[in-house]
Amino acid sequence: MEQRLAQYRARKQKVQQEPGQGGTAKSGEPEPASRGYRRAAKEKILSLYSRWRKRQNVEPPNPQINNQRMQVHERSPSVHEDASDSLITPAQSPPFYVILLLKFLLWLVLFGLFVELEFGLVYFVLSMFYWLYEGTRGAQHRKQGEMSAYSVFNPGCEAIEGTLTAEQFERELQYRPLAGR
Repeated sequence: MEQRLAQYRARKQKVQQEPGQGGTAKSGEPEPASRGYRRAAKEKILSLYSRWRKRQNVEPPNPQINNQRMQVHERSPSVHEDASDSLITPAQSPPFYVILLLKFLLWLVLFGLFVELEFGLVYFVLSMFYWLYEGTRGAQHRKQGEMSAYSVFNPGCEAIEGTLTAEQFERELQYRPLAGR
């Protein structure tokens, strides 16, 4: 145990003595460990972002092209704005699965936080209620002319075809013939 503690102290002292590695701040005082973690996290995020950009085959913005666009826009009259618009490419939104994955990861991180705070079950139940709420469509999401399965939500309380009504149920229990036959 003592040996591990000595190794840990030696590593910590070595990290603090290395210049540019978070050993000392500009004022000569030791830099807090949180800054080192922040810097490492920022570098990791930037590297992930640059790898993602390379995978998307998106070129970084070129200042020369932006200057040319500005010059073309300034020189051209308002009638010829289509020429400058053709140089601008529209931004692409990320695919649906990427957004879904990010939402799930956010939920998972928050779930872990609430588990640590011993409110994991509460968070899970509330998030299930939220997903139920989001999963049910409201009247504004229905297509024109589409009826609800619940007749009380339809205009004139009109039931959809195949709905079992109380009258039909009573007739079937009492073995009465249908009114139309």
